[in-house]
Amino acid sequence: MIWLWICLALALSKLALGRKKISVENYIWFLLPIDNYGIEIAGANIKPYMIFSVLLFLGILKNRTKLRCGSSWHVTSILLVLLAVTVNFVNNSGAAVMPALMLGVVYICAVIYVSSLTANSILEIPVAIQSSALGYGLVFIMVYILHGVGVDLPGMVAHNRFMDGIFMSFDNMHEGQYLQTIRLRGFSIDPNILSVPFLYCIVICMYNLLIGNKSKKTILALCISFLCIWLSNSRMGMICGLLILVISLLLCLKWATVEKKKTVLLWMIIILFAGIAVLMINVDISKYFESFISVYTNRSGLNDEYGRFSIWTNAASIWWEKNPVLGLGLNQVHHFTATGKACHNTWLEWLCSSGLIVGSGMIMMFLMGAWHAVLKLKRFSTPQYMQLYLCMCIGFFGTLFSLISVDYVTFSYLWFGVMVLFDLWSVKLD
Repeated sequence: MIWLWICLALALSKLALGRKKISVENYIWFLLPIDNYGIEIAGANIKPYMIFSVLLFLGILKNRTKLRCGSSWHVTSILLVLLAVTVNFVNNSGAAVMPALMLGVVYICAVIYVSSLTANSILEIPVAIQSSALGYGLVFIMVYILHGVGVDLPGMVAHNRFMDGIFMSFDNMHEGQYLQTIRLRGFSIDPNILSVPFLYCIVICMYNLLIGNKSKKTILALCISFLCIWLSNSRMGMICGLLILVISLLLCLKWATVEKKKTVLLWMIIILFAGIAVLMINVDISKYFESFISVYTNRSGLNDEYGRFSIWTNAASIWWEKNPVLGLGLNQVHHFTATGKACHNTWLEWLCSSGLIVGSGMIMMFLMGAWHAVLKLKRFSTPQYMQLYLCMCIGFFGTLFSLISVDYVTFSYLWFGVMVLFDLWSVKLD
């Protein structure tokens, strides 16, 4: 049944394009959200975008196009990926071989994608991302409504991580009270990474509202993006969503027309006075506020046994004690921790899995890539590239930040995001 939901999301994503057409390679953005499902081959989950990348590669061979990996940034990424794969082959008696090979596969898929892009098709990326956010978001919201009215179909709610389900049920004890919540995870394995595709969409929507052409579809996509992040019940997701909204607002206002700036100022004044009016009416809003934040406070605190700080400290101490130079291997930390928990932090996972040298190199590559993106911002402030670059630059920052709360070194949006940025920096602007 889960594949029926996936097909529905793909169909709605295509419908969301409307009359706009995109190149074949950009349909890969329709497939990236399908992160937890695919074809099992030799214990590996071959995801739809990986199969699609093979077809793109055949197209590259047919057209005799070269893989674009000659810049210093590409060469650095190639060396680091090779080192990471090699280290994970030797540092854990083969137990980390499959995750290491998957890392190589995801990287190769990203290289194939950017090599398939043309000067025109690269500009279509924001349209593809927004359409996929609309298509998938509508399915997620529809499933939530159906579940809320008591219609439970297969593939709607999973009761553990390994079951098929767009939503995932969580049981928890908070202050002696048993609580059960469902969190939106979409077609990914964890609710905490569900927000990333919608973070990119938020940037695109803010650009369209403040600089581009405002439309009902843009407003709908923005509302759906925040609603899906909210339904994921991810504290980091909401922080990232609000942070991306503010950053996008500030950057887009810089290039917005005077009329758009006045409109934003007017809305801010209206919201401010509306808030003051609510307080003056003497309405007891405390119960609504408590209900709002209770969604995020009924889980482990940062310093609890299963809190993020405790998990990070435990993982880091074990890594430093056992093998700080070569690491413990990808996805192997949970075998050594007393709680059986993984790192729950991608950047700590790089260190714990691949060691101080390779892990630090990987972290620095992504951080420097993000910083370099900021430095290049003015270069792409032309109308032709502004929307694309703001989307990839700010969206990539949101991806880096969101991965603080989950360990996922093979996350497709991380690698596709950075590779598109690398490719953009080699573009000759008119």
